[in-house]
Amino acid sequence: RWHIDDLAGRLLQLQAEDPRADQWTVLRFPAYAEDPPGPDDTRQPGEPLWPSRFGTAFLETMRAALGSYQFASLYGQSPLPEEGGLFKPGWFKRFRDTGDAFILESGKVWPYLHCWRFSVLDPATGKNHQSDYTALGSFAVTPDKDLLLLGMLRERIRLEDLSRRIQAETDRWGSHYLLIEANGFQIQVATEARKLLKIPVREVMPEGKTKLVRALPAIARAEAGGMALPMPEPAWVGPYLEELGNWSGQDGDRD
Repeated sequence: RWHIDDLAGRLLQLQAEDPRADQWTVLRFPAYAEDPPGPDDTRQPGEPLWPSRFGTAFLETMRAALGSYQFASLYGQSPLPEEGGLFKPGWFKRFRDTGDAFILESGKVWPYLHCWRFSVLDPATGKNHQSDYTALGSFAVTPDKDLLLLGMLRERIRLEDLSRRIQAETDRWGSHYLLIEANGFQIQVATEARKLLKIPVREVMPEGKTKLVRALPAIARAEAGGMALPMPEPAWVGPYLEELGNWSGQDGDRD
């Protein structure tokens, strides 16, 4: 199973709604036996399905790499419903910026020179108070691959003002390059940014993937403790965590 609304999910929903539809017998053996186990499962709760090949150590490594959402789908054969809570605010670590180095909760100190920095832009038209927000996040990546969110700009910005704001943010955080989701009018934004910025501008194409699919790597990284927010806490951190906590993965959500 890949998703609660995958082919199997739709067939099972149709089976429940229409007695004339194909009626299926479902055999499901999750990687860990559930409590209580399924009707065809003779294992004890929590027992791996194939311990000699895929034991607890392997399964927990996969859980850490995939995150609980993907693990439930791929190894539990039971996709979780998208009802919010895909990101948990408690997953995010904290770091301090001393002006020339980052100090993580773990006590590790990474000088600026040991980290690379980038910014990511999701532009919106910003024509009125009901339009979507332009979001510009700036990140640092440590040698341990921890992802530090340095700053988050989330505003309704007119297109004619956007390039100037991008320049100010990328200069502020010393970004080495800028990523832009280039789709439709956003391609024009990427073109204008290239003219103005002194750093490389790279276009990112969604390739038809849903927002949830694109977010899964970030969800897994956050759950594994690989993402951190600044301390002392800037004003944007509270709204940022609230919005993430309410996000259900649906395309209509604020994101």
